[in-house]
Amino acid sequence: MVEVFAGSARLSQAFAQKGWDTLPVDLVTNTAVTEATDITDANNRLQLSATLRSADVKFVHMGTPCASFSRARQDDGGPPPVRTSTHIKGRPHINAAEAAKVRKGNLFADFSVKLALQAMEDDKYFSIENPVTSFLWKYPSVRQLRSLPTVHMVRLDMCLRCEVADTHRLPHKLSTSARTAL
Repeated sequence: MVEVFAGSARLSQAFAQKGWDTLPVDLVTNTAVTEATDITDANNRLQLSATLRSADVKFVHMGTPCASFSRARQDDGGPPPVRTSTHIKGRPHINAAEAAKVRKGNLFADFSVKLALQAMEDDKYFSIENPVTSFLWKYPSVRQLRSLPTVHMVRLDMCLRCEVADTHRLPHKLSTSARTAL
């Protein structure tokens, strides 16, 4: 199992507890992600794609970063919105720093779809995860992927600190080829 954009790699840890070999991949290292991998580097994307071709890999999960796809970005004094329903690939006339975030988000979305399609081509399973309200679900290549008859949507609540209180549930969606997830 490979977890791309793994963050804390909780999913990899859960799979490992069930006996799976796992490879969590992220730019930031932690106790689970032992080597930093910059997905913006084309060579790293090629290497990761080749790794997924391995017969040992049966499932790939992408926790595609939602930063530029978030609807929480409002014109309310916080980070400004960089996408809208009519400008899914990025709003026009945003500053250079925000435009760079949008380009990075678009790269990550397109790479996630590429890995998902590769997984299906190789008779493997994939999942892509993001908040329910994320603009990622409206992004063109993600919409095309979701329209395939073998791709299913699953809604679930992700938990932040649920052991502390049951009030930190975040509604998320998975786009997946693993029918058993339904």
